Amino acid sequence: LDPTTFVLLKTIDYEKIGMPRDIIPISESEAIVADSIHQLTKINTVTNTVVEHITLAEEWGMEEIAIVNNKLFGTHLDASGIAVFDIDNISEAGKRIIPVLVKDNAKTSKMHLDKNNKLWVLTTGTNTQKESCVFWNCIDPDTEEVLDVVEIPFLKKGDPNLKIDSPMACGFLYYISYISGDKSTIYFSMNACTDVENGTYQLAVFELNVDTKAYKLYRKSLMLSNCIISIHRVNIKFILVNR
Repeated sequence: LDPTTFVLLKTIDYEKIGMPRDIIPISESEAIVADSIHQLTKINTVTNTVVEHITLAEEWGMEEIAIVNNKLFGTHLDASGIAVFDIDNISEAGKRIIPVLVKDNAKTSKMHLDKNNKLWVLTTGTNTQKESCVFWNCIDPDTEEVLDVVEIPFLKKGDPNLKIDSPMACGFLYYISYISGDKSTIYFSMNACTDVENGTYQLAVFELNVDTKAYKLYRKSLMLSNCIISIHRVNIKFILVNR
């Protein structure tokens, strides 16, 4: 698409069956396309052609991808971990895995590189107290290790710790996130408590400080839907797109 007029300029046809999910440039003339059908596809963004389909192991597919320090990071759809490739060796043989498990409801949240050059990945699961949680995993791209994990427990009706604006576990939610322009704050969708006694909730956006690791409610959505499709930053405003 033309970035100014949004006029369609070219359609790039796959030679293989695929389900493209995300795209990121790796040079001035090439980009990598994530695909949910065990492959990555390299395209030429000047000629608008496919350079090659890079076949991965049968059980692997990619949802979100990010480039950090000449490495490609990709979230796996079936929760096997974060794949890491060197840019000059994007192949099954060159793949390493960071054991951070991105489940289906978290696959829609992008990975974020913060001001400290650390990569943040949202996951869901249970903590050592058997509480359901959202986890923000802070990864060092150089060592490919998890440095820290921020736990955000889901609270339910009747929980003694439940308060107004507390994150709540309510139905199925696809998580969406965005990082601020100065890369110091991550904004992400969750449900927030609106009535402690009745256990009611409302869709909301929370914020996470990448330095202090503290999180809090940023604002509640005007919609009661259980799904924010996306969060967009336009100038200094955030636009929440609801389904």
